[in-house]
Amino acid sequence: MRCDLRWKVACGLPLGDEGLHPTTLTYWRRLRESRSPQRIFDAVRDVVTATGVLKDRSKPALDSVVLDEAVATQDTVT
Repeated sequence: MRCDLRWKVACGLPLGDEGLHPTTLTYWRRLRESRSPQRIFDAVRDVVTATGVLKDRSKPALDSVVLDEAVATQDTVT
């Protein structure tokens, strides 16, 4: 979020927000290596199911940042 304003917009944060602290990713790495790495996704899925907030959604979403970065890297190498 500190480098790409689109992430701030997607998260509903004001443009002046500092974004995530750099150590946040360290926390997620520790979560991945734990006994229950999916627990946050399970909790989010439970909340979404309980609230029905995505009930009427029929289109899948794709985060294209990974694809954009791959193309940019390919372009740079070429």
